[in-house]
Amino acid sequence: KMDFNQPGQDTPVPGNISAADRFQRAAYFSKFFPEPKDMQQAFATILAAIRSVSVPFGTPYNKLGDGFPVYNTEYRTVCDLSHGVYGFELTTTPNFFWVELALFQPEKAKSSMSLTPGSIDLAGEVSGQFKPAHSPF
Repeated sequence: KMDFNQPGQDTPVPGNISAADRFQRAAYFSKFFPEPKDMQQAFATILAAIRSVSVPFGTPYNKLGDGFPVYNTEYRTVCDLSHGVYGFELTTTPNFFWVELALFQPEKAKSSMSLTPGSIDLAGEVSGQFKPAHSPF
């Protein structure tokens, strides 16, 4: 077994698509993250690591050594709890968008709000693009 407690540039990382290998790679990369200067750099750093351990489309849906089936990654999310920002990336669209929760005011809405994440036009801050949700919400 490899020790990833103090990884260096010569530490080999596992390359399988199993959950254990992907987790180990993400943990390895996280040891080298720079201190972010702002939210954009923080999101970019985290998303780079998440993308590198995502399972691509076309991956066989079968059980690997750990007994769990592997499915392709359908979306990726990041959240800045300090500033109330939630980011979302659907893997079938080339864009990334986020909601600044301070701008998103669902209490003013008469019903639940929703956003269709697959819209190719969604990019950047989208809190104003939510629409009233239809049943069952």
